[in-house]
Amino acid sequence: MNSTLHIHYGNYQHIAPYWDGTTYFATCWRLYHNETSGGRLSTRYGTVDLMPDHLYLMPPGFSFTAAQKNNPKQFFLHFDVGEPYDRVQPRVYPIPLDTLLGKLLRRCIEAVQPPPAFLTDAGTMHAMALVAAALAGIPPEHFAVMPLDPRVEEAIGYFREQVNIPHGIADVARRVGMSRGAFIRLFRQETGSTPYAYLTEMRIAWACDLLVRNETLPIDLVAEYAGFHDRFHFSRVFKQWIGIPPAAYRKRERQPSA
Repeated sequence: MNSTLHIHYGNYQHIAPYWDGTTYFATCWRLYHNETSGGRLSTRYGTVDLMPDHLYLMPPGFSFTAAQKNNPKQFFLHFDVGEPYDRVQPRVYPIPLDTLLGKLLRRCIEAVQPPPAFLTDAGTMHAMALVAAALAGIPPEHFAVMPLDPRVEEAIGYFREQVNIPHGIADVARRVGMSRGAFIRLFRQETGSTPYAYLTEMRIAWACDLLVRNETLPIDLVAEYAGFHDRFHFSRVFKQWIGIPPAAYRKRERQPSA
């Protein structure tokens, strides 16, 4: 294994108002620790109450709604990591806060600096160690080990390479040598999702990334680059998935947030 790890950013702050029923879309890995109880994550896979004796890891690729009471203080990190952690199944992973993780967490918090620096150089190294140790706590049964059907793999690869092109499901089915109905059934069997929902989630993730990383890019072009027919269709679908329009999402993500 030769996995790469990159810390994007993080913060150490009280979570209100950022967790007052706000929906986020995870485009990268996230690590959370709340100093007291009162935080909650709700995803399509279930609801998790964040407790101070655990760290919580979330892989990219799905949306979640954040709620809170009592305004707990939170340390969080956003990061990317490579193979084999790109095969971790999407869900929230509670990791018990053992002696090693507790020590690394304290060192990270002690190294927090005012924005935009966030952490000292030494603190960044502690953060990488914290992430690595937490990732090691993910149970091996949550790694996808069985390969997908080659036709589904080909379709997903095509989606990923051509995410900016408005695909027709029937066209993709023909590309992999199947009828539309048989392709949808196989895709759902292999991934748990329809091809349309899978592609839409991929497009929304890409749009979220474009909105945040290219702050001057017009929303019309974000829509085009993410494979939507026009801005109005894009805005409607984006709000369905994320809960707020693209412009509001961009404004929110410019601010320190969870």
